[in-house]
Amino acid sequence: MKILNGYPIAPGLSAGKAAILQKVPYHVSSEGIDNTTVDNHIDRFYKALDKSIAELEFLSSLLESDAKEEREILLSHKEMLKDKVFADETITKIKNDLISAEYSVHSYFEKLINHFSQIDDDYLAQRKEDITDIRNRIIRNLRDREDKSADWRIKNKIVVVEEITPSLVINIKNHNALGIITERGAPNSHSAIIARSIGVPVVFDIKHVLHEIHNNDYIILNGTSGSVIVQPKAKQIDDYKEEKKREAKLYAEKIKLSKLQTITKDNQIIHLMGNIEFPEEGKKIELQYADGIGLFRTEFLYFNENSFPPAQKQFEVYRNLIDYLPENVPIYIRTFDVGGDKLSKEFGLDKELNPYLGCRGIRFLLKFPKIFKGQLKGILQASAYGNLKIMLPMISTIDEVVKAKKVINDVKNSLRKANTSFNENLEIGIMIEVPSAALLAGQLTQVSDFFSIGTNDLTQYVLAADRNNETLTAEFNYFHPAVLQLIEMTINAAIEKGIHVSLCGEMAGDTIAIPLLLGMGLKIFSVNANNILTTKKQIRSYNLHELQNKYNEMKLKSSEEIKKYYKSLIKPL
Repeated sequence: MKILNGYPIAPGLSAGKAAILQKVPYHVSSEGIDNTTVDNHIDRFYKALDKSIAELEFLSSLLESDAKEEREILLSHKEMLKDKVFADETITKIKNDLISAEYSVHSYFEKLINHFSQIDDDYLAQRKEDITDIRNRIIRNLRDREDKSADWRIKNKIVVVEEITPSLVINIKNHNALGIITERGAPNSHSAIIARSIGVPVVFDIKHVLHEIHNNDYIILNGTSGSVIVQPKAKQIDDYKEEKKREAKLYAEKIKLSKLQTITKDNQIIHLMGNIEFPEEGKKIELQYADGIGLFRTEFLYFNENSFPPAQKQFEVYRNLIDYLPENVPIYIRTFDVGGDKLSKEFGLDKELNPYLGCRGIRFLLKFPKIFKGQLKGILQASAYGNLKIMLPMISTIDEVVKAKKVINDVKNSLRKANTSFNENLEIGIMIEVPSAALLAGQLTQVSDFFSIGTNDLTQYVLAADRNNETLTAEFNYFHPAVLQLIEMTINAAIEKGIHVSLCGEMAGDTIAIPLLLGMGLKIFSVNANNILTTKKQIRSYNLHELQNKYNEMKLKSSEEIKKYYKSLIKPL
């Protein structure tokens, strides 16, 4: 038995056998190439570049929906790969220096790594891990090799590795590891940020850990204290089991809260649903007792294979989600919201200089009806087995809804001819996330069965503030009176027409915004699964009538006054 200590990165307690991930030797030959193979090397470079970008998109989709900072890290990796300077310099080296695509990529990133190594700043120096991760990814794809850094060997084991990269963290998560231990690593590194989001205990910076721990050693990992017990004694195993019993008790309390109805102090029923990225998330205990799925993002279907899967495969995904959830709960499926910036080469679109204002969402789907019809067919077929609803993204005009419904009717007709069952009364609604849609909410109720307000995009469009731009964090403010007015207009239009209206943006799970939205008249919230219980506690602590009266007074105030007041209402729970 021995006890090792490192830096606690992600809290939690786990025990199991160790799986050692040895660092794969990195070597790129500097041997020159023949002039006749230059075009082949350039072509391979572009293909590897596209594949690497697609992988980063997929890895981003694997993160929980509220993992904003983690997504931005992977976005920075993608932007580096899309940098024109990188592509131009790499191709120039291949052509002029007659070196392989691999060595050209290697020399470009080696220069950056050396630069960051010499910077006398811990944070900037740690960016080496990002550059190394990007370099290794594209060279691996140049060599057309699969990433085997995390596979079946680590399932239900604690991973021990020399150092870790952001993408390896996510791969480990998706192979059901019990925890992560590293020999090196800094607490403010990008790897650490992502590691905190994956739900297993993580400890960094245990010196010589690869010599101290061997494959299949039994270990107890404490991500809260940073300690690791190797080959523990019976007493330590007993202590671990007692701690796990305490965790089980807390889990039982979690289930008890999950089962409670989402109701205000004055007995007004509020519907609380979940936002998910993958069907497997439907198994989470919070979602088993939620009022349904208010937003199922389907983009992973594309990023999983870098192509749009056939209708049958999509049907199986939607059917699985139905099976994971309680019978007949509503499931709002958002059709593909994939932008042209990711698909421009494949579909012959012009390069998207500003993808947020480009060919994305419903615009893309109407331009490529074959893709749209494939998804609709999968959804409609699955609707015979559960309470599915179709939600159209990025609607800005009534005409878009009319055109989309025509495509849906075409798919319905083809299913009828094939004697394929589906829900004839399946509801079709829209996302309100473009200012024009909010302004036209009254008219859009005539062609929509429901609204879902996406405050993330709505806020950035109203305030012209990119939500991914770190320098505009203060400007991206959904408490701004202009944003609130559009949300209120949408809610009122839906109530007047008698259709459901939900809110599925990050605002729905913001403890400051919850009482504001209740006062505004919102009665359907859709939040990330991790925020469901906190949101439920908050809602159960308020008197809806009082909030509605106060909102009419507060809505004329500045965003600072609004935030200050509603923050004062939050009760410690």
